[in-house]
Amino acid sequence: MIFISPDHPYYSLLAELVSAVGKSWQQRYDHGRRGSPDTNPYSWAGPEG
Repeated sequence: MIFISPDHPYYSLLAELVSAVGKSWQQRYDHGRRGSPDTNPYSWAGPEG
């Protein structure tokens, strides 16, 4: 485990990244709970479509 203290130069960048991942996961979770179709433009589709 790596510990980065608040006085580290990259602390704010890491904090923003962790926050963005959490928000992204929550949006996707809420999208699925509403029964919305899977229209994620970032999902991978194979050659068959």
